[in-house]
Amino acid sequence: MAIQVFPTFPGLAFPVKRMPTWSTGSAETLNGRRMRWPYWSSPRWTYEVNIAVLRQSGALNEYSQMIGFFNSCSGDAVPFLYDETTDDTVTTQQFGTGDGTTTVFQLLRAFGGFAEPVYAPDAGFTIFINGTPAVLTTDYTVDSYGRITFVVAPAAAAVLTWTGTFKWYCLFDDPQLQIYSIVNNKYAIDSLKFSTEKY
Repeated sequence: MAIQVFPTFPGLAFPVKRMPTWSTGSAETLNGRRMRWPYWSSPRWTYEVNIAVLRQSGALNEYSQMIGFFNSCSGDAVPFLYDETTDDTVTTQQFGTGDGTTTVFQLLRAFGGFAEPVYAPDAGFTIFINGTPAVLTTDYTVDSYGRITFVVAPAAAAVLTWTGTFKWYCLFDDPQLQIYSIVNNKYAIDSLKFSTEKY
């Protein structure tokens, strides 16, 4: 079954909270100096959204659509795709440099100068080798997690870039969905949390 995309509703309230989260370790030396280190090479993004109204009347089936989407994910068990509209596009983003040997590269995107993996590129993106477009299947393939495999290893010092859009693999943080009945077949969700998934 194809992975589903988080639905959009007119009642989605703003702001949407988006928080980078790290997993770190810590220790303290005998002289009291604190030492900390990251366990991850990139953050996990945590989201919290509020949906002010979900309608369920006539042709409007937002309420059942949201419940159906959550249940199709088996609560917090199955990942889905989320389109973060403020961070879903790259233009000539460098994701690697050829060395004449390596054939597999992970797509990346830089945000505020920090680069992290892109696991879910949308169809139709373009790969460039030293500014020249590469051809899908002829020059490279892409897997389900944004890894590019070149048929022939890019030459040493070849600059690899890509242009396109992408989404984020996510999991719900809670196996339970709390939906409130408002009035007249209208419902609301005041705190729906989910986080990006790493691969």
